[in-house]
Amino acid sequence: MVATAFVLLAAPMVWYARVTAQDIAGMGGPDLYKGGMEWLSKNAEPGELIVNTDWDDFPKLFFYNPKLAYVSGLDPTYLLDRDRELMRHYERIGRGEEEDPGPIIRDKFCVGEGDQRRCARYVFMDHEHEGFYNNALDSGWFDEVYADDDSVILRVTAEVLGLHRSKPEYSTFMSSSVAIDTPELPTLP
Repeated sequence: MVATAFVLLAAPMVWYARVTAQDIAGMGGPDLYKGGMEWLSKNAEPGELIVNTDWDDFPKLFFYNPKLAYVSGLDPTYLLDRDRELMRHYERIGRGEEEDPGPIIRDKFCVGEGDQRRCARYVFMDHEHEGFYNNALDSGWFDEVYADDDSVILRVTAEVLGLHRSKPEYSTFMSSSVAIDTPELPTLP
C-alpha cells in the first residue's frame, strides 16, 4: 500500500521535473540578447527609456545594461497599476494589433516631466513579434538599426519616412494620462 502511494505521488513529480528540464534546455543561452544590448550600450544614453516588447525579457536586458530604463519588467502588473491606458497600448503594440505604433511609442512612452521629459527612441524585440515588426516598418515611423539571430532594435524616427498610415488622433503631441516619475534619470541635452 505504501509503495503504491509512493509511486502515485512520485510519478507527477518526475513528469514535472522532465517538462521543466525540457523548458530550460529550450531557453536561450547566456549570450541571448548580448549583441543587441551591446549596440544599445553604445548608442543609447544612460537612463534612456527602451520599449521592450516582452516584459519577461527584462532580466536579461537589465543584466546587460542596468543603466537604461525599460517600459516593463519583472511583472507587467506594475505597468498596469501605474497606467492602464499605457498598458493597453503596450499589449496591443507587442501583439501586433496596433497598425501605426510609432506615434504612440513616440508620444506616450515617456519618463519625466516638463524639460526633463524624454520619450522612447528605441524598441528592443525578439523575433517573436512579426506583427509588430511589420506594422512598425510599414508605418514609416521606424528604422531597423540592429538585427541578429536573437533580437532586433528599431529606432523611432522624429518624422515619418515615406507614406504611412498614421491615425489623425496621433498627429499631434500627446502624453500618457499618468506621468511616470523617475527622478534618478539624468538630464539629457
